Amino acid sequence: MGVLRADRRQFLWNAIPWLTALGVLLLWQALAELDTQYLPERDVPPPTRIVHALASQARTDRFWSAVEQTLKGWSVGLALAFAVAMPLGIALGLSRPAFRGVRSLVELLRPIPGVTLLPLLVLLVGLGFELKLILVAVGAFWPLFLQSVYGVRNVEPVALEMARAYRVGPLSRFWRVVVPSAAPYVATGLRISATVALEVAIAVELLVGGKGIGTELGATSSSDRIPTMYAYVLTASLLGMVINVGARRLERRLLHWHASQRIVAAV
Repeated sequence: MGVLRADRRQFLWNAIPWLTALGVLLLWQALAELDTQYLPERDVPPPTRIVHALASQARTDRFWSAVEQTLKGWSVGLALAFAVAMPLGIALGLSRPAFRGVRSLVELLRPIPGVTLLPLLVLLVGLGFELKLILVAVGAFWPLFLQSVYGVRNVEPVALEMARAYRVGPLSRFWRVVVPSAAPYVATGLRISATVALEVAIAVELLVGGKGIGTELGATSSSDRIPTMYAYVLTASLLGMVINVGARRLERRLLHWHASQRIVAAV
């Protein structure tokens, strides 16, 4: 009996986010159908019309081509950021003097939005795929870089001293002590960077054109196809959700041995 009650409580606990989302959608549907001056149906169509518009777009090759182009820019830019940010962050995290030397430069550059580089990059590389690739990589760089730095710097000193006491070599200490301790930080940085990369890819497409979800979103907005515009917004949201959920599951699978994942699973 107690097990059934616990399972029921767990089911209700897991259902809370979905019930909340369903309640918001039902409220939105009801308010949109009222067509008040504060929520006119023309500007804010009900969810049913948006889903219908998305289903119509999903039957076209143009829609899937846009999704493919956005994911291409996202994946290549994220891979480039990962290839640069993680090794650089680990190297600076291992060397306290080196990190102290570049810390002021990092604090100066980090708040600068990548979009501010747009005019310069347009002059240097034009309006092609390379522009989107660079801006995505720049946007995804900082979360992964900083998490890599702090992950290495937050390695437990006692563990390092114990490894030295047992005469474990530097390379072995790195793989057996530093990497396992820093891995959760790097995984969190990668998950954040993946979401940021998608946002930047769509924003660049919206601002400068080309091919992708952002371009289609701008085109439908300018042509006054409001439900279709919301359909592309919904597509971007769904892609972001899939990327975030996928990154979390990959993180749990690769770091199942870490205490942080056991705490998440318990919650």
